[in-house]
Amino acid sequence: MKAAMKISIWSLIGLLIVFILGFAYYLYEGNPWLRSDRMEQVENYIVETGGDIDNIKEMESRWLTSSGDYDINVVFEDEPELTYVYLYNDNEGGVILTGIFEGEPFQGDRQEEGKNGSLEEDDLDHN
Repeated sequence: MKAAMKISIWSLIGLLIVFILGFAYYLYEGNPWLRSDRMEQVENYIVETGGDIDNIKEMESRWLTSSGDYDINVVFEDEPELTYVYLYNDNEGGVILTGIFEGEPFQGDRQEEGKNGSLEEDDLDHN
């Protein structure tokens, strides 16, 4: 009886640790299914706006704890010096381009347009 009780207690402790680690991951990294969804939505947006997803050199996501969503940073082959930042906007009902930066997002100089897109007047207010 004692051996079964020890196994049960250790199993419960193990499950609790897995739950805590999973919760911590979710808080700091976000929902992995949402990340995948947002990246796919950005690819679709690029195609819908006349872009070519084969021109994407690099695409990465960044979890925004303030909004509980991801922004997607894209570097294109033909503009390796610029980073395009996309965000899903519930009010707009889809993806919007929120910034174009030389170098790292929000650290380099902000641009209003590039070969692969331009900011519309309304989008300038989202940053």
